[in-house]
This record gives sequence, C-alpha cells and structure tokens, in this order.
Amino acid sequence: LESETSTATDPTIVQTITGDTYYVSNSGSDSNSGESESSALHSISAGIEKLKPGDGLIIKAGTYNYNGTLSISKKGEEGKPIIIRAEGEVIFDGNGRGGNLFTVREGASYINIEGITFKNLNAKETRAIYLHQACNNINILNCNFENIKTTRPTSEDGAANAIYFEGSGSTRDKAIDHIIIKNCTMKNICAGYSEGISVDGNCTNIWIDGVTATAPDVKSNIAICICGHDSGTNSNPNVNRPEHIKITNCNVSDCVSPYGDDSYGIYVDGGYDVTISNNTVTKSEGGIEVGAENKAKGDYKGRETEKIVVQNNTLTDCKEAMYIGGYDKNNLGIAKDVTVTGNTFTKCGSITFGNCVNVKVTGNKRNGTKYEYEREGAKDQKNLTTDY
Repeated sequence: LESETSTATDPTIVQTITGDTYYVSNSGSDSNSGESESSALHSISAGIEKLKPGDGLIIKAGTYNYNGTLSISKKGEEGKPIIIRAEGEVIFDGNGRGGNLFTVREGASYINIEGITFKNLNAKETRAIYLHQACNNINILNCNFENIKTTRPTSEDGAANAIYFEGSGSTRDKAIDHIIIKNCTMKNICAGYSEGISVDGNCTNIWIDGVTATAPDVKSNIAICICGHDSGTNSNPNVNRPEHIKITNCNVSDCVSPYGDDSYGIYVDGGYDVTISNNTVTKSEGGIEVGAENKAKGDYKGRETEKIVVQNNTLTDCKEAMYIGGYDKNNLGIAKDVTVTGNTFTKCGSITFGNCVNVKVTGNKRNGTKYEYEREGAKDQKNLTTDY
C-alpha cells in the first residue's frame, strides 16, 4: 500500500478563469472566434478544442442534443484548471440513446465541469459521464443527472450510471486520481446491475460530497458504490481497488433493486481507507453496506474490504440498517478493520455480519425501531465488538 493516511482531504476548488474565455450558444456558429457572446461558437466540441490551461468555456442556456459522445483530453494545470461552465440552465440531452454522453479521456487533468444537466439516456448500457484511466484532478460541481436508464434492469448485462469511473489502469500511476463530485443531484437513475455513481478499480483520492439522489419513479439500485477486486475491470490485483475515498454529506433515498436483491444506499466492496460520514439514507432496502464479494485466492491476494469508517450517518425507513462482511461462508471475502459509530437508525432493521475481522460497532443510536445484530453462518467473525 502506498499510504496509510487518506489524502482525499477537503481541498480549495479553484473556480476562477485566469486565461481566455470562450462562449458556446445554440445561436452561435463554429466559424466564429468564440471569444465573446456575440461571436459565440455553436458546438461544445469546437469550444473544447480551443481550451488551454486557465481558460474557460461558458455554455449559454439551452438544450444541446448529442447523438455522439462529447469528450475532453485536455490538460489544465494546478491553479489553472480548464473550466467548462453552464450559464443558466444548460441541458446535455441524450434523446433516449445509449453509450457515453460525456467522456473524460485518459490523461485529462485539472478540469472543472460545472452546473450542467445531463439527461435522457436509455439503453442496455449507458453513462452520462465516463472517466477513463489516468485522468486526474477532475471536479464535477453542481451538476444534475436525470432519467439515465438501462433497458435491461433485471439482466446482468444491463447497466446505467450517472458517473462511472473505469479504473482499468494496470499501475498506480494510471489510477483515476483526485476526483471531486460535489453538490450534484441524481434523479431517476435506473442503474440495473450497476449504480448511480460507480467508482470501480484503480481509483485513488476520491471525494463525493453533498450529492442528493432520489428515484421515486424507478427502481434505482445502489446510489453510490466503491467497488474493487473485479477482474473484469482490471487485470492487476495489486492496484484493482479504490483507495483513500470519502463519501460525506450525501442524501440518498429510494434505493430499491430492480432484480430482487437487497439494495443499499451507499455500498463499499473491496475499497481501502474509506470514510462514510454525515450522510442520510431513507426509504431504501438497506442503508449502508461494507461488503466483500470476492474471495482472496491465487494471485488475487488481499481482496479484503479494509479500513472503513462509518460515522455520524442517519438511516431512516430502511429494511436493513447495515451489512458488514462477505455474505457467503465458502466463496466470498472479508471486511476487516471496520468502525461504525455515532450513527442514528430510525425505523430500520438489523445490522448483519458476514465474514469480518476487527469490527467495532458502538455508540450508535436507535430511535423507534426494532433493532438487533444478526450473525450469518459465515466462516470468519473475529474480534467483533458491539454494545448491544
């Protein structure tokens, strides 16, 4: 492991355009310079092409329809990010298609995406924002994601995401690194077998803060997921897990599985050094899960979900409060070094333990609910401490 201390700390996010400013408008033309509102460009891709470190692209209010994929591979600099900013209500509309709506390419760096609404994707597999390996220092701020849906919600090949991290880089220098998702909303994300925000594989120093996720009209599955040890994402087991992650101040509801399994609002499987704090989860099948779906065997060593802190969260009207551990005594992994403290459970079910080691669940509040700890018939439950 490279570090024992999380570096996913609260940063100062630079939102000032220090270089040139370019404009895009539905009434513009790509034959214009884009250097003023009166000479605005028409296409966002033409505006992105002009950007240098410190520059900004202002997208004027309107709906922008795309049948293809917008992408960016530009590199900003520390203190001089490239800023792509909505002015007024800006909608990127997928018009019910599939694929990726906006892709951050490998190596792209120091980029802010601010205030844009991504909506109306509908296919077997689709994503609003797709982050490739080795992109870094990307801030997704005040954006909205609506009606992102898979057409195969009950099949394992059906997946839809508001934001997907493809951590396929085979070495740590190829990690998706230093990403902030802040003050965004997700509404009616029908993820199928996937999740609203999915941080998968070789990803480091990720901070998800102030996200609101609701799905009153669809079965949404998991809202926020940190996922490691999936051999389909990354072939190198030494780097195939997200590390140094924070999920804070999020408000999640209506997490219900479309395929009949339990859905938790926030889920960690295979992460290392993850803090989940000051979030709320309501009206969901489960509140928070610290799971371990992959067994350590062969070359895949250390598949544990490890060093997890779940603190000061509020869970209400959830069938299950929490699950901690691998849930199969023969095939699945272990959650270890888990602390659960300062949480409040109201009208929730039990905390259930599977395969787990060094778990401490103390100092939590139970309000008006049947509450108990359950131990499944898992193979390993060592150093498990509760105060109930």
